[in-house]
Amino acid sequence: MLSPAIAARIGNLYLKYIDSPKVQGDHRNFAVWHFAWAIGNIYRLGDADVKAAVQNAYQDAVERPQTIDAPFNEILQKHLTEDRIYMGDAHEGGRTYARAHIVIPGNLQYLQSVDDYKAK
Repeated sequence: MLSPAIAARIGNLYLKYIDSPKVQGDHRNFAVWHFAWAIGNIYRLGDADVKAAVQNAYQDAVERPQTIDAPFNEILQKHLTEDRIYMGDAHEGGRTYARAHIVIPGNLQYLQSVDDYKAK
């Protein structure tokens, strides 16, 4: 559902910020796990053009498990390598957040437009 241009922008933002101070400290494991997981899903769910656009970020993401602590490293490894693709709303907290922040026209459990997001 992402265009190659949007995927490239996301990949570039990932590479720019994955080692930033805001991703350090107490929240580092959690932040790296989620950011690398997102890049992995974009790559794995993308077509050939999206994969090419996010390739550098994906290569970085697959190496990230070795930079974070257990159990985050094991979870991230699973999210990047298993055949099953785990989506961001796999648990209630994530699902609640996603339904208030993600636009999925046609699925009434999620926002229907950017205007809907802005209004809420």
